[in-house]
Formats: sequence, C-alpha cells, structure tokens
Amino acid sequence: MEKIRTQIEVPEDHRILLNLTLPDEVPTGPAEVTLTISSGARTSANPDLMSFAGSLSGSVLARRNSVAVQRELRDEWD
Repeated sequence: MEKIRTQIEVPEDHRILLNLTLPDEVPTGPAEVTLTISSGARTSANPDLMSFAGSLSGSVLARRNSVAVQRELRDEWD
C-alpha cells in the first residue's frame, strides 16, 4: 500500500473536490481512497471524551482535594 498526502483547505460549504495526479507507479484499476482529518483540525459539534482531558488543570477545583470537592457537590444534592 502506498500513501499519498496532500494538504487542503476546507471551505465554508464543507465540500471538496479532489483532482490528484498520481505517480506512474500507481496501477490503474480500482483503488481505495481514505480521508483522514487530523485531530488538531477537528471542530466537531460532538467532541469525543478525550478532547476534554486536562481541561480542568488550571481550575480552582483541580487544585483542591478531589474527594472533598465530590463530597461538597453531593452535599448540595441533599
């Protein structure tokens, strides 16, 4: 398998047309094309859980005892 990489700019309408010139070594006939969106470019309305990892590191809550914070939050429910 051979990988061919190119950079593109995604327009406002989120539609792209690919017109690639492949090297002569690429055989003619059926082929599979894969589009990979880099994680740094991801701007999904539904981000995955790992996108939140470390997001509270600068928070006041992160500097406190996590068990104490949980107990305070649970006490609010009563």
